[in-house]
Amino acid sequence: MLKKRFLNLNTLITFAILGIVIISQSPIWLNNLKKESTFIPITSHNTMDSKNIVFPSQKRSLIIFWSTTCAPCKVEMWRIKNAIENGDFAKEQVFAINTYENHQTIRKFLEKSPYPFNFISNENITKTLNIHATPTIALLESNKVIHLSTGLNLIGLWYAQFFLNDQI
Repeated sequence: MLKKRFLNLNTLITFAILGIVIISQSPIWLNNLKKESTFIPITSHNTMDSKNIVFPSQKRSLIIFWSTTCAPCKVEMWRIKNAIENGDFAKEQVFAINTYENHQTIRKFLEKSPYPFNFISNENITKTLNIHATPTIALLESNKVIHLSTGLNLIGLWYAQFFLNDQI
């Protein structure tokens, strides 16, 4: 009876979908684990609004790798924007990197949807961390990657808040 109840069509479809998701996402998860503890060279960068900044900073920071066509990126960026506006962490601690599109496309997007954090272009960081999917969020302690996650993450922003405020 239990076997018949467990092996119905809905259960099999659910397990099939779950298996496909795990198999398709496992290379990204493995890459993220391998890239934790990677050091990123500290260099000077121009932001999209033409400010010159040193990145990564000497304090804790968050990087979001994003794309203008990525709906989950927009959700994560909106969540980060709200966290900044609520005072959960400082806008100076957040950097957005989009190396997938040209500056004109990014500027048009930012004119329609302004965000309070720093937008920089750094293809070297994307290559160093082997970023192939968006959104990917990296948490840095100075220039060392502490945590790397890809996709929507329900507790990721909560974890980032504690990390950026030196509570972890």
